[in-house]
Amino acid sequence: MANKSEVEAILKLFRTKSSNQALKTAFRELFPRKKIEIHHMLVMFFSLTISICLKNSNVTFTTFIDIVESLNAIILALFGIVFTGYALFQALIDNNMLERMLIVKGEKTTVQISNEYFLNVMLLDIFCIILNTGLLLLLKVFPIGLLNYGNLTVAIISTIALFCLYFTIQILVIWEMKSFVFNIFQFFNISAGSKAGEILKRNKNNEQK
Repeated sequence: MANKSEVEAILKLFRTKSSNQALKTAFRELFPRKKIEIHHMLVMFFSLTISICLKNSNVTFTTFIDIVESLNAIILALFGIVFTGYALFQALIDNNMLERMLIVKGEKTTVQISNEYFLNVMLLDIFCIILNTGLLLLLKVFPIGLLNYGNLTVAIISTIALFCLYFTIQILVIWEMKSFVFNIFQFFNISAGSKAGEILKRNKNNEQK
């Protein structure tokens, strides 16, 4: 019989939240409030380096458009992979596997944590796709002269800062594929372990007969 914490954790599976709340949660996956990890520092340093090089380039505008198109193609492909992985994850779940995934970790079950993770990754991919599509449409009609409008120093710093923010978000979203691959690996292990347990139990019953 399930204890109180397990019942409360299971009931959370039926709670709904708005898409805006889900997107905020997804961004906390990229930028956790409690700590900044080493890969965040490396990504921001890499993004800043690219941004400075891009701003100092003689073809900043056209190069940035090419980069946005390339990143958008990558994110689109990754979204397809994540969506397929999520469908595969749902197909793998049977009663035995679900029973093992109903173990409470903190205040949530493993199945809730897994579902929320897949949702977060897909929402981040969708955000990047919308951002990239909007940028591509805007850059096609954007007056290049505005990049150097007003105070030159302010324009340069602002441009580099925006480039850096853009690249940081895009790279961190792609970086999340590392965790996605690991989670898929874990799900296959749980599924294989669940089926192996059934086989061993069935063999033991046959021997007793």
